[in-house]
Amino acid sequence: MATSDTLANNYKVIYNFRVAERSRRKLNDPPEAADVLERFGGAATTIAASVPKELIDEIRVRTGRREFSRFVATSLARELIDRSRADLVAEMEAAHGPVDADLVRALEDIFSK
Repeated sequence: MATSDTLANNYKVIYNFRVAERSRRKLNDPPEAADVLERFGGAATTIAASVPKELIDEIRVRTGRREFSRFVATSLARELIDRSRADLVAEMEAAHGPVDADLVRALEDIFSK
């Protein structure tokens, strides 16, 4: 099994490569922001959704008017990707058994920093 330090170093290498690869993105964008929306390319569509007013107000304060749609699109894409990952993990666990608890703890330690 890989050690916590090995996993952290591998993550740093992958993260740094992706940042260098996506040098065109804005400095204040999270590292994965461009990747998430690029997976779902194509024309935008206007939708109607019921969202609590307080949530909308907070997003507008943080994003400004012009970035609101991008924030919502990125959030929806991330949620869809997270659900797809959860489905994949469940599928892999059904086929191969549960993920090693020591590995899970090591990864949680890395990502909690």
